[in-house]
Amino acid sequence: MPIKLNVPFNQKDETKKLGAIWIPDVKIWAIPDNHWVNQIHSGLNTAIKSDPSSIK
Repeated sequence: MPIKLNVPFNQKDETKKLGAIWIPDVKIWAIPDNHWVNQIHSGLNTAIKSDPSSIK
């Protein structure tokens, strides 16, 4: 089962580069079953640190 993510719009490109997928039917980003959660988590933390105002 994919892990659902809450991704701010301004981080969608970075999230996609890290391997997350957009599921248009339910309008969510998700980590595929076979993807490493730590890679996504690390990349998102880096993106958040570079733009802390993106967290709401």
